[in-house]
Amino acid sequence: MEWSTASGNGCSKAGPLPVARRTHAAVLVACILSWGALAYTWLAKPGWLFPSDPSASRTPAEREAELRFGVYLERERVLDFRATHHRLPVTLAEAGDVEEGVEYTVSGDSTFVVSAMVRDSLLTLNESQSADDFLKTTGITPSRAR
Repeated sequence: MEWSTASGNGCSKAGPLPVARRTHAAVLVACILSWGALAYTWLAKPGWLFPSDPSASRTPAEREAELRFGVYLERERVLDFRATHHRLPVTLAEAGDVEEGVEYTVSGDSTFVVSAMVRDSLLTLNESQSADDFLKTTGITPSRAR
């Protein structure tokens, strides 16, 4: 609505503003197109927007390096747990986060093995093995905090 202040002390109604019908139609079309695009992306999950599983595109060497690093991380978590609690954890979850595909076996009061299967071979790392030798093929150098 348009208001007029011709009298100076108040407002009086002059009449309604004209409605732009093309604006309403453009907004309606934009809404319909937006909802259509949203429905398409939600239902079809196009590959350009939702990439496929990144682990499927890894080479066997990359998967092995990833598992080697996971085994190393788990071994370090178990060693940290043992240093703090003066005992070995019952499960890997008790020591902290668990890396996918990594297993833990206790073989005595203070000995353990952390392992993972890579293709046809078993990667194993115990508390006394050198992390440098184990991680050599990955290009990762373990920190010397201990």
